[in-house]
Amino acid sequence: MGQAKEFRNQNFVVDRLYQRELPAGTIEDFGTRNTASALIGYGDPVGTTNVANICNTGRNIFEVANIGTQSILAPAFSLSGYDIAFDQTNGDGVEITRGITAKSPSAIVVGVENAFVEITVKPANVVGIANLAIGWRKTEGYQLDIDDYEELCALNINGTVINRDTILGGGATTTTDTLEVMADQDVVTLRVEVLASGKCICKVDGVEVLASNEFSLDSGENVVPFLYFTNAAGLVSKLNLQKWLDGPMI
Repeated sequence: MGQAKEFRNQNFVVDRLYQRELPAGTIEDFGTRNTASALIGYGDPVGTTNVANICNTGRNIFEVANIGTQSILAPAFSLSGYDIAFDQTNGDGVEITRGITAKSPSAIVVGVENAFVEITVKPANVVGIANLAIGWRKTEGYQLDIDDYEELCALNINGTVINRDTILGGGATTTTDTLEVMADQDVVTLRVEVLASGKCICKVDGVEVLASNEFSLDSGENVVPFLYFTNAAGLVSKLNLQKWLDGPMI
């Protein structure tokens, strides 16, 4: 008899941290030291507001856009993940993406496929969080104010509460309380799925929230996963980014 061969679907990659297969996408546990550079791929990172730098983890390349002028120019590595609290100024923060154009490796077209983003964070001081939003937003330039995006669906930690923020067609932001709460040093995983129908499903630590309060993104819209963070007056102190997964769902 001939030797049996194992064939693997090349559209899948192994998430070694969680011992499961995922459709090809982003798998990042922020377990190695990162390097930072200017967005154009060479030169030192800059702290100019609304300007993005590159963060290279060795496995993935992220864009990190400054919200407010920053004196710290790259995430700080620790055994608890990347600290993305940066320079700790009221109103300042960062937005993190895998790119903001339709050519981003994580971009999708609403209405074509099912996709997800799942991010785990650990904030030290939750009352110091003005916004810690995780979800999907339109492929457009970085905005200093999250309410200025034309379209998005995100779970947003606002102090001790977790809300869902939605924007459709350039309208006003609709904020809906998920009834989930946060405390200092809590580790929380926020997941937002976009179905081929455009319907968004939001989950906190694996449990769906707002199932009876549906929201859908516009069909045909190009969207990317994102993390948007700004400090409140109390300041977050530390904000550890521990996991980022995104990609299509089979």
